[in-house]
Amino acid sequence: MSVQAISWALSYPVESSTEKAVLLVLANYADGDGECFPGQESIAQQAACSDRTVRRVLEAFEAKGVIARQERRRRDGSRTSDAIVLLA
Repeated sequence: MSVQAISWALSYPVESSTEKAVLLVLANYADGDGECFPGQESIAQQAACSDRTVRRVLEAFEAKGVIARQERRRRDGSRTSDAIVLLA
């Protein structure tokens, strides 16, 4: 957890309480460089919303330049959680 990331998320202007909840969950997972790897199901559970809502919010954040995502794959080629970087 990065205290700086959480402070940034608390002060970042968002459009809804759901966006704020998702941003705070990401900040809670973030390391000192603002990078984290939470799964969408975990984010949804902790932000009290659906997986679909998480996908929508992450897409909106990425389009606005709030986060950057990089797809990650396991050795067998299957997908795992994306790497997410907070662009504070």
